[in-house]
Amino acid sequence: MLIGLIVLSVLIAGFFFIYPDRVEGTVSISSSSPPVWVVARSEGMLSQLFCSDQEYVAKGDALAVIDNPANTQDVLRIRSLLQETVFEENKVSYPEQLLNERFELGTMQPAYSQFVNNAIAYRNFLQLNLSEKEQSIISQQLKNRGDYRKIVWSQIANKEKEVEIARSVYLRDKQLYDQKVLAESELEQAEQLLLSRQNELEQLKTTASLENIESSQLTGSLQKLSIEQQREKNQLYAALKSSLMELETALSNWQYNFLLTAPASGTLSFNGIWNEQQYIAKDQKMMAVVTDSLSTITGRMLMPAAGAGKVESGQLVLVKVDDYPYLEFGMLRGSVGKSSLVPDKQYYAVEIVFEQGLITTTGKKLHLQGELNGRAEIITNKRSLMARLLSPVNYLVNRSKVLH
Repeated sequence: MLIGLIVLSVLIAGFFFIYPDRVEGTVSISSSSPPVWVVARSEGMLSQLFCSDQEYVAKGDALAVIDNPANTQDVLRIRSLLQETVFEENKVSYPEQLLNERFELGTMQPAYSQFVNNAIAYRNFLQLNLSEKEQSIISQQLKNRGDYRKIVWSQIANKEKEVEIARSVYLRDKQLYDQKVLAESELEQAEQLLLSRQNELEQLKTTASLENIESSQLTGSLQKLSIEQQREKNQLYAALKSSLMELETALSNWQYNFLLTAPASGTLSFNGIWNEQQYIAKDQKMMAVVTDSLSTITGRMLMPAAGAGKVESGQLVLVKVDDYPYLEFGMLRGSVGKSSLVPDKQYYAVEIVFEQGLITTTGKKLHLQGELNGRAEIITNKRSLMARLLSPVNYLVNRSKVLH
């Protein structure tokens, strides 16, 4: 009788003892502004380290240098000087230190030397300005010849008047000669004077024609010099600009391969590097920049495909964080967000939303420095103990019906 009561009590209790199913998986917690990694793009010794762990840096700050033939300070100095360089269509300016100081640039030295040579050639061309001096001389010659031509044409005008006067005298004397009033010798004198004035006029016109020819030749020479000067200037400018671009490319390649800079503003977190002269492997994650921008906290859970059908959006998720023992700090509470439609290697990706942030079930706030990892439990439908015990029986009954 007692045993029967005990069994009946257990059966009745089985209907009232209810607990949920759980789907477990690993989870990674990060913010919408995750840490940005600084990755080495070449291997070698860490020759210079300009920062320290937990230091705040601004975007673009130099963090470290991997060993290479160039002098880091010289490279940074040239980069600074190049920022003051101006290249415009009619203006080229650069700090004189860029040409006068000595730099150790390793593999970038040929590009720098070519730039210096082209810069000096362009500067000398502008300063010596031989072509413009020649043009100035020719221009002055053209001006002088123009003034002389004005004088010649003024003389021609006067000489034409003298010719007309001499012709009038000759015609008058010829009439007198025909009337037997004037002697033949006097007529010959008048004729001689007319011929003389006509010869002088022709000589002046010849002189004017020669001056026109000479001025045309000088004008042609002036135009030719101007074209040659502009062509040489364009060639020197193009060579200078091309060498500048090659130097900037060489500096960019050096920075890409050897200089590590902060990709964002935030706090540094070292990852296995502590001091200079430490060997760095290519593609090694050296440090991370943890940004301080406002962001939302989300988790990414890898959920096994088995049992995934019971998971629905909005279900409760409890997370045990590896860095914070849950027996001491408690667990994080979240809810199921979006899930991937298809599994990847038998796992679904599930988004976990933390509406209360990183406040645990014990009221403690966890600190997120980059990323937190742990185990997540999705709380699915609740079932009684008796329902769980009867599930195999229901399965066998249903299976029997299907088979018969």
